[in-house]
Formats: sequence, structure tokens, C-alpha cells
Amino acid sequence: MVKMSEAENLKEFTEKIDTLTHLIPDLLQLDICLCDYWQSDFPFGKAVENNRRYTQNMLLFLSKNQYYNERDNYLFETRKILPGLEQEHEPQFIVLVPIHYNSWNLGYMAMYYENGGKYHIDTFLQYWRDSFANGLHTLRNSQKNCVTDYSVQLKRIRKEIYLSPQLEWNSENPADKLGISGGYFRKIYKLQFKIPFKEDHINARISRAKTLLSDTSLTIVEIAAQCGFNNASHFMRTFKAKEGKTAVQFRKGQ
Repeated sequence: MVKMSEAENLKEFTEKIDTLTHLIPDLLQLDICLCDYWQSDFPFGKAVENNRRYTQNMLLFLSKNQYYNERDNYLFETRKILPGLEQEHEPQFIVLVPIHYNSWNLGYMAMYYENGGKYHIDTFLQYWRDSFANGLHTLRNSQKNCVTDYSVQLKRIRKEIYLSPQLEWNSENPADKLGISGGYFRKIYKLQFKIPFKEDHINARISRAKTLLSDTSLTIVEIAAQCGFNNASHFMRTFKAKEGKTAVQFRKGQ
């Protein structure tokens, strides 16, 4: 079980869990559901008044049955308990066991059995669950540390993007400056700012567009060009998707 705490990244961690799931006797399927704040700093902010509560949404971190993996990293409403229960299904025997690290509530694991007679809680199962929680905590801390190492540089890069959003930013250029791969850069950027690099770049362009719509008399075509969009149609679709209104409606509202 100590292998769960030895994982260096999320992919390796899920692979280790995958290989250790078969050690739980008579198990048909295992779903691991985590509170959507599990990667955040403790305490988890004003949105969670009590660290023993579950969040409004849960993340299906891993779904593993005897033969293959189901949907992973699937976000669903907590009130639905499990994504699989949203659709019609035969009667099932499912046991929910909370997952926690010290006093922090992380989520729950759902264990599916053929019938109730094959389920039993023993020391091994509790050890398996605690090993998962410890491994998750270790992984979270390692990810937090990797962001801290580049925190200043990441903030500087993000400032440059928002100052010049019209440029064709991609993850490879800033990654080269930091001496890391593009994939690793995207990972720590998302961990630092809680948003993917590409999406944040789009937000920067929309932010610039809103300023130009409010403070200038430039046409939509001119604003689209100054914000780095290839054409006005692309700009208008993106603006409406982000703001819930057209650029013209936004300007009139100002």
C-alpha cells in the first residue's frame, strides 16, 4: 500500500490505485469521488464553511471495475451521489465509505458488490482507504511545491499575456524560457491560476475587448483585430460564449 504515497504525478498515482484495486476481495467495481477542492490549499475558503461537508459538485476521480476503467475525472452534482445512478439500472448493493485526511473531508469511495453477503469491513479495507488518503495528500503537496518553485515566473508570464493578449501565445515559448516542457508548463500554470493556459489567454483577449468596447469608438472588426482574433465572426462567437451577451449588447450596456 505504501506505493500510493510514492507516486510522482497524478497519472502514476491513478495507475497505482488501478493495480491495487483487485486486492479488495469480492469487489465488482470501485468509484472514488473527491470534493472538487481537493487540490486547493487548506482551509478550503469561504465556500466551505465546515471542512466535514461535501462540496456542491464531486469529481469522479477514478471508476474501476473488474475488467476496465469507466469514466475518470467526471464532475457531477453531489446530490446525485454517483454518476452511474443517473440512468436506469438494476438493483445494486453499493457501500459508501468516507475518505478523509486527519480532520479534512476529501470525499468518499463507493464499493459495488454482487450481494450484501460478500461485503465486510476489516482492517485491510480501512488500511487501503487510509493509504489512498495519504497518497492523495502527498501528491497534492508535491504539486503545490512544484508550483511554488516557478510562482514568480508564472505571475510575470501571466502579466505579459494580459498586457499583450493579441499576440499568438502558446505554452512552448514560456516553457522554453523556464527550461521545462510545454506539458509541464501547462500543468503548473493551471495549478497556479486554477485555469488552463489556453483558456486564460482567451480570457485576456476578452478582457481587452471589454475595455475597448467601453472606452473607445472602434468598430467590432477593429476591436477583434486588436485583440488577436482572426476575424470578427470568431470574436463575436467567443465574446458571447464568455459573457452571455454580444459585444454590441455589452457596449450598449456601458
